[in-house]
Amino acid sequence: MSVHSFLIRICGALRLRVVWLLGLFLIPLGASAQDCLTELWVKTDQQFVHGNSMGYDAVTSSLLIPQVNVATGPIFVINADSVSTTSRVLSLGDLPFGSLGCFAIGADEGGRVYGYNDAPTPFIAMWAGLDDEAPTSAPLQVSRLARNYDIHGGGDIPTTIYAAGSADAGPIEVYTRDPGGVPTLRETFGGGTSGPGGKAGVAAGSGYPASVVYGCDGVNPGSNGIHIWKRIDSQMTYAGELPIPGGFGGAPVLALAFEPKNDGLLFALIGNDQPSCVMAINAKTYQMEGIYYISVSDAIGNRGSLIADRKNQRLFWYGRPKSSTLASPLGHWGCLRYTIPPVRPTPTPSPTPSPTPTPWYNPDVEIRALWVTRYDYKTTDAVQMIIKNAADCHFNIVLLQVRGNATTFYPSALEPWAWELTGSGVATTGQDPGWDPLAVAIQEAHAAGLQLHAYMNTYPGWKETTPPPPDVPQLWNTHRDWFACDKNGVTMWPSDWWTYWYTFLSPGHPEARAHIHAVYMEVLQRYPQIDGIHYDYFRYPSEVGDYSWNPVDVSLFTAWAGGTPDEKPSEWSQWKREQITALARENYREGKKIRRGTMFSGAVLGRYSSGRNTYFQDSHAWLAEGIIDCIMPMLYTADTVYFSNMVQEHVSARNGRFVAPGIGVSSVTVSGLLDEIRISREKGAQGVTLFAYSTLFPGNIPNNKAKALLDGPFSNKVKLPPMPWKNPWQSSYMLY
Repeated sequence: MSVHSFLIRICGALRLRVVWLLGLFLIPLGASAQDCLTELWVKTDQQFVHGNSMGYDAVTSSLLIPQVNVATGPIFVINADSVSTTSRVLSLGDLPFGSLGCFAIGADEGGRVYGYNDAPTPFIAMWAGLDDEAPTSAPLQVSRLARNYDIHGGGDIPTTIYAAGSADAGPIEVYTRDPGGVPTLRETFGGGTSGPGGKAGVAAGSGYPASVVYGCDGVNPGSNGIHIWKRIDSQMTYAGELPIPGGFGGAPVLALAFEPKNDGLLFALIGNDQPSCVMAINAKTYQMEGIYYISVSDAIGNRGSLIADRKNQRLFWYGRPKSSTLASPLGHWGCLRYTIPPVRPTPTPSPTPSPTPTPWYNPDVEIRALWVTRYDYKTTDAVQMIIKNAADCHFNIVLLQVRGNATTFYPSALEPWAWELTGSGVATTGQDPGWDPLAVAIQEAHAAGLQLHAYMNTYPGWKETTPPPPDVPQLWNTHRDWFACDKNGVTMWPSDWWTYWYTFLSPGHPEARAHIHAVYMEVLQRYPQIDGIHYDYFRYPSEVGDYSWNPVDVSLFTAWAGGTPDEKPSEWSQWKREQITALARENYREGKKIRRGTMFSGAVLGRYSSGRNTYFQDSHAWLAEGIIDCIMPMLYTADTVYFSNMVQEHVSARNGRFVAPGIGVSSVTVSGLLDEIRISREKGAQGVTLFAYSTLFPGNIPNNKAKALLDGPFSNKVKLPPMPWKNPWQSSYMLY
């Protein structure tokens, strides 16, 4: 045992308080506060089940542990109150479980049970309750071999299933199920060949859409910590790792659970040949609120589960020793009572001496772009201040959002004025604000030596749960048949679990595509001095489900493919990719006829494979075909290893065009921001794009991150790189 782990055991035995901060070790704070974890019961050396996962049914207060590695393996039911092991098992009905049996198990608050299998056609098994003799199933789009679930909701409200996948490096998949419906995949994040995932455990702060989700690896020896994703601009974005201190190594975190009250408690099950224990961590301060050591030798190998009974404040843990086999099964499990600590003050970090600055050797030519959202301005003065701040900080491109959801921030013959310019709600949609924000921005930007690009949401056709006023010629009123539909033909509209989201136009509808194309061309024709067109949401809305079933789309595909989407799923995926690409192709080809030097750029998914396979956005194909000039992958993460790998992937595919990685300013520290700019340069990117203006200039005042840019990587003014494929006579340029 290492000295550090010995000290940790001493701290636990004496109930010393410890703190766990990003990048630091566990540090004793004193014995003034009570450990929040108390043992209720423990069962050791259970020799009847070789398990992988554990579930908890709150309705009957029962634990569920499936026998794995055999197709007909029973799912044992254990009374969580009397701790009695009975001969009761869940009925498998006629479900054709694969060779691993029920690999993951869980139950919602209404007593419905969910299981995962690896059958040739994978599915989620569903029991209406423990007495259900005829469980049903819902097919899975992709088999990820889920290891643990975190389930929220149930009963009369939608159920959310967070699944930690042990295949494909552990992506976290999120399913929702409405009462009486079937689980539907809502979003996938993490995992893959180079990004952190949740290969062993997952915990979320709430049902879908959660603002924070935690994952742990438990398998990869190089992954010791807890991964954190936060929802930023409606997307789950990797926010960094909460590292396990020195004394624990070799991927020790096997499972996670979460209690949302007060600051939030994050529970972590530690095993994998490390001192077996359960940690309780304050989710706001990362202060250790409690630690419980499991007093069983070899208690937990690399398989375990952790479940929070939030109603009764109990925490159930399960561990399978590495010595357990199907022939000689062995397992341990127990129950802890947890108390919810009071709200803690946010810790103030001790000041550290500033290191001697490392000199920056900045290029003379690169893209320095800044995203400015439609919520950042309402007046001419606001636009002028935005341009001034961008110029003072040595940006050279301002991406000004001028189309949000089929409403505009410029006078248009095709779409109404955006309500955001004239009011605080949708009632003012279509009202003329009395000025032209795009014209003002172009004039101000050119006077300041900047380029101005029109940043436009492509497929969103509306947002909000209130429709536009019926007398306004907005697409929801005039062409509802253009909108995306689910498989039942129901038009996309915000549900009670995703009210924040956009309602999309259907990418495969020819009339919708023709309209969107005309909108882009109108901007180029109306504003001959515009420097660029910038795409956002240029994809399918896969975050909230499969809304690719507009009847016109399905009819066109069926005629083209000679079969329905269900009959030809691979062709269906390729057809959807082509619908997105076709609009990019048409915009580029027709756009250069109007203004040859206009840069076409796009905010694309940070992980290319996710964009291509889940959202049908094949950004690398656009580069290969030469129908886009610059991609700006949205890499809103604090993980510099992941960031570096993704930048390299995109740069390798650029085909002579530009890659300017998108950095989420709110996702990183000052040093993290500077590191990601440095990495982008080292990997051969042609610049960077920062999201967003309001994060660098809150209240139009430059903050420490903006000042750090000016003191470091943006200390000099630079020219933009040339686009010889459009303007072969240019070497490098700053147009104004």
